[in-house]
Amino acid sequence: MNFDALLEYQKIDLQIVDFDKQFNAYPVVVSFKKANNELYKASDNLEKLVEKYNECYKEYEKVLSEFNKIELEINDSENQENNYSDAEQMQYPIRLLNDLSKKLEELEANSSKIRAQIKSTAESIENTNKEIEEKKKEIEKFEGVYKKGLQGRANFMKQKEDSKKALESSIDPKLLEHYKSQMEAQKEEKNKKKVVYVHTSGNPMCPACYKHMGNAIDGLKNSGDFIFCPECGAILIIK
Repeated sequence: MNFDALLEYQKIDLQIVDFDKQFNAYPVVVSFKKANNELYKASDNLEKLVEKYNECYKEYEKVLSEFNKIELEINDSENQENNYSDAEQMQYPIRLLNDLSKKLEELEANSSKIRAQIKSTAESIENTNKEIEEKKKEIEKFEGVYKKGLQGRANFMKQKEDSKKALESSIDPKLLEHYKSQMEAQKEEKNKKKVVYVHTSGNPMCPACYKHMGNAIDGLKNSGDFIFCPECGAILIIK
């Protein structure tokens, strides 16, 4: 079997990998992506801050409502005091008044705490809005060059994909399917490596994973032979 088309196919894939590494390391691309990522985080943070502000405000309104209710109860208790003549009869409204006054103090303390949270959250919202505007300006500064770079990348990728497609009919379908599955398995890896290795007859060690391949090596004796490494799945060939 002739492996020239498969090796050329892999060469193109590695060129694509190398191109993407260089593209993603380009300062404008790095700056644009960083600003975009920070804008996303700031926008997400703003949404959470607004939600927190609304929750605090609702809680504050609830406290105010309770506060007003207790004030009315206090006024009512004070009016009831005038209806009692002896000390024993007055014990109940006095106790009630003391309890209500204590609740009022607790509500005042809670109200003060909530007001502080509202103020702090409002300041955070203001600062986050400023940060969002700054990030938008950064993105705008890099966007033109970044889009040109993306277009250049798209043109490069199309050219390479067309070249790969032209080679597919010259590659054994079984080999091509296995090759693609191995490359797909590396999709999330930062440092992709070769899948196809030109091997030396008789060498029991896999050049991809450096493990002993056992009896599988018997399939690699003559020119045109190939095997899939039983350990890592690399395609080993003899030209």
